[in-house]
Amino acid sequence: MPRPTLYIMCGLPFSGKTTLAHILADQCGCVHLDLDSLANQKGLTPEEGIDDNQWGLLFNEAHQHLAALLSSGKSVVFDAVNHDRVGRDRLRAISRQNGSSVYVIYIKLTIQELEQRRRVNLDNRKRPNVREQDFVELARDFEVPTMEENLLVYDGVRPISEWINDHISKTIQP
Repeated sequence: MPRPTLYIMCGLPFSGKTTLAHILADQCGCVHLDLDSLANQKGLTPEEGIDDNQWGLLFNEAHQHLAALLSSGKSVVFDAVNHDRVGRDRLRAISRQNGSSVYVIYIKLTIQELEQRRRVNLDNRKRPNVREQDFVELARDFEVPTMEENLLVYDGVRPISEWINDHISKTIQP
């Protein structure tokens, strides 16, 4: 049986993390653990704002769920902004405690591309919006992951399924 793997999604809002995470989970048989879905289940939305205490509770619950999934042998795609190294390090620690491999999937788009996607979303409402102040703070405080974080980079250009075939199949370990 292959060793479970944790894929940490990383990128600013509107980069396409959830789209890639859905396809990755479907193609590779991983569990998609989505922080926004967890927030929605609790009646919280980024559009209305989620305070630091609420985020802390959400992350604690998600971390517990992640540990349970990995310890049961399931590979997981952890879908959140994961904007700072400290947060990604916490996820890596959970992965190590459960004997799992871990990769960071960084979706690298320009701020102009992200702003354009945000503007389009204001019109079509395909997903909940993110408050302006929250988007600005995340963009300002974002810590780009480094190669030492076991990094895989997706630039949004190639079809996702092709990118997964070329990059993820190499990460699945016996």
